Amino acid sequence: MLGRIGNSLGCLMLNALRGAAVPVRCAQCGHQFKPFEGHRFTRFGEIMERFPCPRCGHQFGIGEDAKSKRDQSAFNPPGPFSKPPASKIERSEPSAETVLFFLPPTGRAGILLVMGIFWSACMLPLFFVAFFRGHFLDHVPTLGPKIFIGVFTAVGLGLLYGALRQKYSTLLVYLSPDLVRVQRKLLLRSAQDLRPEEVKSVRLVEFYTENSTAVHGIEIGAGLRLIRFGSSLPDDEKRWLAWEIRDYLRRHGATELPEEGA
Repeated sequence: MLGRIGNSLGCLMLNALRGAAVPVRCAQCGHQFKPFEGHRFTRFGEIMERFPCPRCGHQFGIGEDAKSKRDQSAFNPPGPFSKPPASKIERSEPSAETVLFFLPPTGRAGILLVMGIFWSACMLPLFFVAFFRGHFLDHVPTLGPKIFIGVFTAVGLGLLYGALRQKYSTLLVYLSPDLVRVQRKLLLRSAQDLRPEEVKSVRLVEFYTENSTAVHGIEIGAGLRLIRFGSSLPDDEKRWLAWEIRDYLRRHGATELPEEGA
């Protein structure tokens, strides 16, 4: 129930803000356009999926436009990489053909925590007044103001949850000939699964910008389905772990994986 409410509020926000999207340039034909223009979101997760270029039909996602591809090539040099000496990631082999990586909490929340605290400090008092002491809205004939306040309050709480998950959650990366699974745990478990033969890319991509510096994370891509994690890891750990995953999948069915830097 809460998940459906959160999805509805998220979609309402995305549909309201899609006109403010920053234009991107297609890496295939160079055409510049606004992603998702004219599209009506029905799932909040659609924002992380790929979209077609209206000119040539090439599909790519946020952070995969022409400029980002140049930046990503520089950030994905050829391997192999050795495990950093200070790394706390635990690598094990439960059986002859399976590999398991355990990522402990990093203790870092990044800019999400600051944004979440600031946003919630602004919106929660308005939410309380609007929904529990809402006399100043009694004369308003529509639910518009309450919906607006509710959506932006949910955004603040979402930022706080994202920061806490990034700081305190543990993460398991499980690789087998039949399954790629990334499982997160913070109070509750959540998992994303792919089949090795479906995987088209394993690389570092830009997740967000902090203090004018791009913050990268690991992305496992299978068409429109993406698994993203690891933005709070040190860069040398990201490169090593991405190479380990890529190397394993190449040997177990992911025949369409390009070389590093491609």
